[in-house]
Amino acid sequence: MTQGIYPFPQQQVDFKDNSDKLPPCEIEAEETIIGGILDDPNAIYRIKDRLKPEHFYISAHRDIYKACLGLCDKGKPNDLLSVTSFLRNHGILARIGGQNKLASVLKWNVSTVNIDAMADLVIRASVGRQLIELGNEINNLGYETQRELPDLFADITERTRAIIETPIAPTKDEHEQWLHDRLLSELTTIYTTCAQPSLRLLKLKKLADNHHLSMGFLEQFYLKALVAQCSNLLTYDELRELAGSTVREWLINGLIPKSTTILLASDGGVGKTKFAFGLWTKKKCSRLIYANLQSTHHKLPQLFFKLSPTELNA
Repeated sequence: MTQGIYPFPQQQVDFKDNSDKLPPCEIEAEETIIGGILDDPNAIYRIKDRLKPEHFYISAHRDIYKACLGLCDKGKPNDLLSVTSFLRNHGILARIGGQNKLASVLKWNVSTVNIDAMADLVIRASVGRQLIELGNEINNLGYETQRELPDLFADITERTRAIIETPIAPTKDEHEQWLHDRLLSELTTIYTTCAQPSLRLLKLKKLADNHHLSMGFLEQFYLKALVAQCSNLLTYDELRELAGSTVREWLINGLIPKSTTILLASDGGVGKTKFAFGLWTKKKCSRLIYANLQSTHHKLPQLFFKLSPTELNA
C-alpha cells in the first residue's frame, strides 16, 4: 500500500497506552518511614541526605516528611507532638487528614532497623515514575518537528541526567564519591585518548556544560587527581592496550604528551622555572629556551622548553 509514491513503513510504532496501570509506588514503605521517624526522631538523620520529599507518591506523606525535615534543619525535635504542631501552624494538618492520619502512619512502625531499605524502595519507585514521565515527554518531543535537533537533544539530555544522578548510594559521602569517580573517569578518557587539541577542548566544554561546571574547575579537578595518584602509572604499552590505537604517548602520564612544545604560564613565584629545570635534569626534555617576553615576576625571564621526539626516544 502506498501514499503517493512513498510506501508505508512495514513496521508500525507501538503506541500502547499504559494509563490504566498504577504508577510505581511503595505506599507501605512510605508509611513505615513516616511512622519510624515520628516514633524515633533520630532515624531521619540516616536518610535525610538522599530521601527527598518529592520521592513520596502520596502527597500527605510528602507534606509530613517535609515538616520533619524542616524541624530537623532547625535543630528541633520531630516527634509526633512537634510535627503535629508544625503542620497545624502552617495550615497543613487538615490537608493531610488531621491527627488521624498521623496516628495511622505511626501504627505502621515496628522498628527503624530497615528504614534505609525502605528509603531505597521509595527512591526506586520515584525514579520509575520519573522515567515514565520522561518517556511521555520524549514521545511528545518527537512530534515537535519545528524545533532543531540540538535543542531537542539538549532537553532530553538534561532531564535524563537529572534522573541518572538521583542519589541512590546509602550515604551522602558515598554518593559524592560516585559522582567524583564518574567525572574523573570521563576526564581521564578525554585527556588520554583525544590527541587533537581543538576536539579535546570541545569535549571538555561539553562535559563542563553537562555537569554545570567551569572549564577551570575541570582542569584543577584533573590536576588534583593526578597529584593525589599513589598507584603505579601505566606504561605506554599498557595504556595503549586499554584505550586502543587513539591513545596518546605521554612524557608524564596524563600531564605532558610527547612531541609537543609546552608554554608555562602562571603567576610569578609559583615554581615554573624549577619545574622546567627539574624536567630537564631528569632528561625529560631536551631543549630549554628563554624568551625575552614580559615576565610574571620582576627581573625573571619567561621560560619555554621543547620536547624533541628524536632525542626523547634515544
